[in-house]
Amino acid sequence: MKLFVNDENTSREALIIASFTSAQIEIVNSGSGSVSSETIPSQLPAFSNEVSGLVAVSNKLVSDFAPQFTASSQQHNHWVNFRFNSLNDEESCKNNLQTLNNELSTKVFLSNNQLSVADIHIFAALALNKTIESLNKCQRIQFCNVVRWFDNLQHFSTLRNSTFISLPVVAINKNLTPQEAEKAKSETKTTATPTTTPTTTPTTTPTTTPTTTATATTTATTTATTTTTTTPAVVATTTVPPTEKPQAPQKQKQQQKTKNPEQVEAKQNKRAPKQQQAKAAPAENRSDLSHLNMIVGKILTVERHPDATNLFVESIDLGEDKPRTICSGLVKFMNPEDLQDRLVVVLANLKPRAMRGITSQGMLLCVENADETKAELVTPPEGTPLGERILFAGHEGPADAALNPKQKYWENVQPQLRTSDDLVCCFQNIPFMTSRGPCTCKSLVGGKIK
Repeated sequence: MKLFVNDENTSREALIIASFTSAQIEIVNSGSGSVSSETIPSQLPAFSNEVSGLVAVSNKLVSDFAPQFTASSQQHNHWVNFRFNSLNDEESCKNNLQTLNNELSTKVFLSNNQLSVADIHIFAALALNKTIESLNKCQRIQFCNVVRWFDNLQHFSTLRNSTFISLPVVAINKNLTPQEAEKAKSETKTTATPTTTPTTTPTTTPTTTPTTTATATTTATTTATTTTTTTPAVVATTTVPPTEKPQAPQKQKQQQKTKNPEQVEAKQNKRAPKQQQAKAAPAENRSDLSHLNMIVGKILTVERHPDATNLFVESIDLGEDKPRTICSGLVKFMNPEDLQDRLVVVLANLKPRAMRGITSQGMLLCVENADETKAELVTPPEGTPLGERILFAGHEGPADAALNPKQKYWENVQPQLRTSDDLVCCFQNIPFMTSRGPCTCKSLVGGKIK
């Protein structure tokens, strides 16, 4: 397919759209602007179809290569128009962040319960204008909903694996403590307020404030000079940490008598490995979620457990050499035909567990309502490859081969798994993402995933 564009920015946005849709295209420059060589992948064939105009480009790419992104609602059209009317340069992108932030406060995506063309267009505008990248820590907290949405899209697998365009990943810290968040918010307020304060000094003495400032500067300079000229010997003899009390000479002599230097050294050497381990432990800055291996599977067969009335025994294809046997307590919620041939999500790196004589090799993830009277499957989009790992933006890292029960990774994560208002399965507000879109459930809003 040939796509005609008239400037480099337009071509780059078209390539971002093509990356999300996994399309095969050739970009052709039809205007005075130049198109960089990276925007014309020589390995891709040119098709006879010819499309011009960025909106027409996106509609054609989506209809031909990714119909799951198609949306035609009034709300969707509003956000597409918003992109082209309001997000045209760096300044306009920044000025409209609050509008987007308000809209995304209770949503994963802008118009549907899955990614749409509107999301991709607006993401492209913010990415190409480096809007999120340019925000400081305070601003990222202020526009946290947009930042979370942007981070989700920038980790979309087809974009990251694109051969069309390479967008740098914007580093986003999602591990702020409540204290750090409050501090950043207060800094935002402080920055927003004027730095000059009204003075009660009469108008007859207008030079008071500048004089005070000059005095402060002089004092600071004097202090700095004094500090730099002070010799180490003076500092050592005059500075006493406030929390330490000088020991009495008699007590010091007793300690010197009782402590054998060889014994002290032996004890220190004995403690050293433990101290090194304690210091090394925090180096791996990974979330509990990144250790879990949730993967897409398909239920091949379903049978009732011969020795447990509340258990099904499923054979599930996870894209491995052979199917896994998994037991699940879904008898009171579903019939076997409700499970047969369904795409599902399995927590695959749990320790195998014997359940009434049958070894279960994983856990089938489901959504339950608050009173646990109804359950539905966590469902990946149609067409998701079997064995594909579920990804969570900002929680990257290789899954453990087998979870260590003592680490309690699943137990720590599970209470934070919920479905959103648009039925998307999420960890906090981050969707269960596949290469074909987020995982969903059928009808349970705010359901617990377990």
